[in-house]
Amino acid sequence: MRTTWLCAALVAGLTVAGCGSDDASHGGGLDLSVPDMTMRDLIVPTACSPTDPMNDGTACSAGCPANTIGVNLPSGECKCLSTCNSDPECSCNRFCDVLSKPDAGVVGKACVPGNTPGERCSTSAAGAPYYNRFCGQLTTCVNADTARMFRYCNYKCESQADCPAQTTCQPLLDSAGNAIGNVCAYVSGPNGNKDLGQACTPATDVCKAGQLCDGMCRPQCDGPNATCATGTCTEVDDTASGKVIGYVCK
Repeated sequence: MRTTWLCAALVAGLTVAGCGSDDASHGGGLDLSVPDMTMRDLIVPTACSPTDPMNDGTACSAGCPANTIGVNLPSGECKCLSTCNSDPECSCNRFCDVLSKPDAGVVGKACVPGNTPGERCSTSAAGAPYYNRFCGQLTTCVNADTARMFRYCNYKCESQADCPAQTTCQPLLDSAGNAIGNVCAYVSGPNGNKDLGQACTPATDVCKAGQLCDGMCRPQCDGPNATCATGTCTEVDDTASGKVIGYVCK
């Protein structure tokens, strides 16, 4: 029996459960705030554009053009981002986030950059964000280990057909135990039948926790340009579905 936790852990059971608050408060100006990642819309998006037009992102110091708004990003930068009303108005690698000021409450919404599928998400033990910290609208931030340390952006799903290899579509529960959607959770775990460095086949083998199958079980890593003890952090794709599984050191 495998259990997965959103902002929690992949342990034993067939249920995915939500964690507590994952607030983002970045100081002065506008506040990019997602009070709880479990409350984000978990419906599989169908209308977002797969191509980001990249027609925003200028520095707030120069003043924001029409149809953009200044946003303090996890990186500490303030950038002018396109305004929006809902997720599908943003490109698939972003999400439409509610913005607020400490002294003015909600002040609008913007298309905020999110991490892409397979990238590590949330923050380090020191509080530093991994990439953009939050996931784009295609995915949601799910832990892949029982210690609740390694969170990755995994695809939202309605059925197994929405999931890449080495993942399975599982119910997602909030902290109260209510089902709020589904997520493609990694099948790798402590009970995997293959150890690090052993040859594997995704259709029949399961790697131990912290690994993905790429011809052999390799260490999972954070994403593009991430540090590996040996080798390079490399994208692993499911060519049948055209989706990213994750990243491994090779």
